[in-house]
Amino acid sequence: MSHAVFWGATWRGFAIPEVYRQVALQIARACPAFVIALPVAVVTYLAWPRARYFGNTAPLAVALLFFALGMAHPHAAGAGFLLGAIPFLFIFVAGVLADLMESRHRLLVTACVFGMLAAYALWSLLALGRVAQG
Repeated sequence: MSHAVFWGATWRGFAIPEVYRQVALQIARACPAFVIALPVAVVTYLAWPRARYFGNTAPLAVALLFFALGMAHPHAAGAGFLLGAIPFLFIFVAGVLADLMESRHRLLVTACVFGMLAAYALWSLLALGRVAQG
C-alpha cells in the first residue's frame, strides 16, 4: 500500500496541444451537432446575461471540472472523465437553446434546432447504411 498510486494526475497534460485535440475529438464523436451547437451555446452564455443562471452554470461547471480531470489523466484513466462530461454538456447546450427559444428570435432558433436534428438523423441513417457494407 505504501507504493500505491491513488491519484496519478499529471498537470503536464495541459501543456500538450494533442490533449486538447483529443478532447475536441471526444466531443465531436459524442454528437457531431456539438460542433455547431456548443460554440453557439458558449458564445450566447458569455454574451447574454439571461443565459447565465444556475440551471446553465452548474452543468457547465461540472463539465469543465470533468474535462480538467480528464486532461490531468491523459492516459486511459482520463477517458472516463471525458465521457462523464458529455451529458453535462448536453444539459448546458439544451438549457441555453431553451433560453434562446424564449427570446424574440424563437422562430429562427427553433428552425435551426430542427435543422440540426434532421441533419443528425440523416447522418445517423447514412452511417447505419455503411455498417452493412463492412
